[in-house]
Amino acid sequence: MKQAHILELLLSELEKIDDQIITDVVYGSHLLGIGTEKFGVASWAYHQKMDSGSNLPPVPLHKSARETARLLLSSNPFEASLGLACVNSLLKIDNIPQKNIKAQDLIVKYGENENVAVIGHFPFVNRIRDRFANFWVLEKKPRQGDIFEDEAPSVLPRADVIAITATTISNHTLGTILESASPQSLKIMLGPSTPMTPVLFELGIDILAGIIVHDTEKVKQSISAGLPFKKVEGVQHVVWAKNDIL
Repeated sequence: MKQAHILELLLSELEKIDDQIITDVVYGSHLLGIGTEKFGVASWAYHQKMDSGSNLPPVPLHKSARETARLLLSSNPFEASLGLACVNSLLKIDNIPQKNIKAQDLIVKYGENENVAVIGHFPFVNRIRDRFANFWVLEKKPRQGDIFEDEAPSVLPRADVIAITATTISNHTLGTILESASPQSLKIMLGPSTPMTPVLFELGIDILAGIIVHDTEKVKQSISAGLPFKKVEGVQHVVWAKNDIL
């Protein structure tokens, strides 16, 4: 599946939604947030910690959120991250079944004693590692126990459950991952960057495990303080499953 097709489908979903003006932008070491009528969050692509020397995109205050969302197409990972946060600030979430389940619990529920692959080294991976027949964590910069992401073509076809960080949208690797995955595998997209839209179901994702911001000021303070997502206050974990399979 071509990455460009994935991105254009996401962006075309915004054409059905009234445009908004960006009123607030917050950059932190791990996350960024965009305020329009609501507040959208994204991790920086590659999950790398940003510092003051990073080439961050200009603050797009008072610009069209829909136009700024098109930065998602950029080859610059910082601009693409900004575009994804804009997408999340615009998507309507009123009708999403708000099930407060953490992604790690979903992975265990569906993957216990099965073959499981996780794209991205999440903080929980070492806590659940021994619950599966085989467990692979694929990373651009592997830590102990991880494997390099370029091993995906040999690993993903064997996985029964695949958990995919939503930053694969902004770092432009999601298309390759979906091409490598077995069509029969259960695919979970997770993390604060996850766009809560049925477009991702059409692309082959089965479960979306993202967040909804319910206290914007707390989230802004957490991001500005440089906190990693697991320490961010003011968000609720939400899960939306294709065909209500939960």
